[in-house]
Amino acid sequence: MGIFCRVCGSLRRRSVSRIDGDEIINGKKYYKWINVYSGIPGAEAEVFYYRHTNEGNGKYKDRPEYLDTMFPLEIGTIWTSQTPTGDIHYRVVSLETLELIDRTYKDCLRVSYNGSYESSQLEGYFFLAKDVGVVKHVTKIQGVTLDATLEKFEH
Repeated sequence: MGIFCRVCGSLRRRSVSRIDGDEIINGKKYYKWINVYSGIPGAEAEVFYYRHTNEGNGKYKDRPEYLDTMFPLEIGTIWTSQTPTGDIHYRVVSLETLELIDRTYKDCLRVSYNGSYESSQLEGYFFLAKDVGVVKHVTKIQGVTLDATLEKFEH
């Protein structure tokens, strides 16, 4: 899947995310998620590992697994993701229709969050579309706003 990013509304940057097969880590099967950036000085590719559990999505990156997304998600669901670099607090706020320039996603869950990441405060929100995943994600960290929108999705 490709994600287009706008930074501060005026600079154009690009991030492409893809699932690149499966890996076994500590006897558990994860899918490998890779983010590659262009046009962002100093931004290096990131690799994460995810797996689905009964409680939610487990996430692994160079450290023990933690709960990234709790299941089931419905309006009012609240959870805290205790990441290796800080706690992030999430809340499912509403069910909305997201209208983008070239398409519309109905019945998206809007999830807001705030917390700390690598000693910086962050806040934002994202929209989850059924059978697709995140279709829009806005994050503010260190005074910079990142706005990412799903560009392409392949099953």
